[in-house]
Amino acid sequence: MKNLLLALAIGSICCSTFCAEPGKTLYENSFDKAELNKVPEDMLVLDGGFSVKEDAGNKFIELPGSPVAEPFFGDLFGPTEAVDLGASCRIFGTNKGRRYPIFGLGLNGVGGYKLQISPGKKQLELFKGEDRISGKDFEWTPNSWTQFRLEVKKSGAAID
Repeated sequence: MKNLLLALAIGSICCSTFCAEPGKTLYENSFDKAELNKVPEDMLVLDGGFSVKEDAGNKFIELPGSPVAEPFFGDLFGPTEAVDLGASCRIFGTNKGRRYPIFGLGLNGVGGYKLQISPGKKQLELFKGEDRISGKDFEWTPNSWTQFRLEVKKSGAAID
């Protein structure tokens, strides 16, 4: 599967969108029609207790803060296109004492690209499979929504 990988340690995701080009949405899920306490049928949980929850009339998919596992919990969903694709989502993360989540958004499945926040390292990191490609200093704010956007584009013979 060459679709989105949602990698979370603790948190909630509100809405996810895949676009092949501006104005052309391939997949979108705001969880409005999803059944509570279940995972939508178009999602494949790799690991973790994901389920749809609701707060103040807003639905989202949640991963509880425990139990904690390594290396990550994951949920695959979205289209199977490999290039010229973008994804965006909002993720709400919480901390417990000195324990911080590592969370992010990925494209092209488990071995593809992953943009993640690592609050313990104070880094925003980009990975290709298990390999770290890049990192940038980033100060994460607990108990807040973080907006992610990731694009995979083909330029010449390579995928950027």
